[in-house]
Amino acid sequence: MYFLNDRFTEVNVEITNLCNFNCWFCPREAMTRKKGVMEYGKFEEMVLSLNSGNFLKEIALAGIGEPTLHPDLLRMIAFIKHTTPFKVVLTTNASRFRDRAFVEELFKTKVDKVTVSLRISDEHRENLPSNIAYDDYVESILDFVKTKYRMDCRTEIELAFFKESYFSKHVLGIPTADFINTKRLNGFFKKLAQNLDEELPTYDEFTEGIASHLSNVARLSLREGLSLRFDSLSSWTTAVQKYKLPEARHRSRYGSCLGLLTHFAIYWNGDVSTCCADFDARNILGNIFEEKDIIKILSSRKAVAFAKSLRDKRMPTETCQICRGGKNFAEKCANMLGTMFFMK
Repeated sequence: MYFLNDRFTEVNVEITNLCNFNCWFCPREAMTRKKGVMEYGKFEEMVLSLNSGNFLKEIALAGIGEPTLHPDLLRMIAFIKHTTPFKVVLTTNASRFRDRAFVEELFKTKVDKVTVSLRISDEHRENLPSNIAYDDYVESILDFVKTKYRMDCRTEIELAFFKESYFSKHVLGIPTADFINTKRLNGFFKKLAQNLDEELPTYDEFTEGIASHLSNVARLSLREGLSLRFDSLSSWTTAVQKYKLPEARHRSRYGSCLGLLTHFAIYWNGDVSTCCADFDARNILGNIFEEKDIIKILSSRKAVAFAKSLRDKRMPTETCQICRGGKNFAEKCANMLGTMFFMK
């Protein structure tokens, strides 16, 4: 059975695809599938099925929605930690961090890692909902970091930001000012340094230089349990155009992908997909709520054939071809050749 080569690092579990932010880079606008939340009872069954075989290390609570909107999130994390050896990673927009009681309870679950997707825009392209003031939002994230150390938690915190790259500038053609507010970001880094009582470089100093502009992702450790991550724009950035505008859909039949190599995905309704980037859930291998056996789903002929195609650098479905393609020929070539070079 294909999965027995211990290739999986994680499963990306979407407990809801509801979200309260309006991030410009998110492909939600192109998403056609139904919105909802995962039932807690089915969540427990799913976790037990995932734990039935020794082929996973981590459950990443992420997906196209905001996990902290799920009413049973804390209970879900606690169940994973109490019943399985899995590491639990939560990706969040931090909108609930203003609730200090929630923050303390989150740390008490012993969640292994929290990645804060801190995509700061400017006031003209604000992604925050109307009921969250920007200054309050920033202070809640800084307080989240302080609470970790005050409670002496082992939870790792990763603060994730966008950065400019040669890909975003010369291939996607997106001006830096359209997606990065350096004034706000430099202000955030200044406040972070004050809160940590440490000397830190500015955001500009962290991201300047050829190495930063060439890399897709850069990670920097600030102290034990706290790190920064800088991401360049990816194929998600042009997903809406590629899905909605046929003339902006330059498909690629070739490329590389980590789907069914390091991870697979499960959506709120139990659908099992090949990849976390399958935001509209079109590459479905089965449904864990109906079949109740993740090993059977991952070892099916369909899953094995799909995995083999990806390992051969061939994009087997329209979804994969659009993802590895581009809104123009330059993006298509960069995605196709760049991913092959990265995987090599």
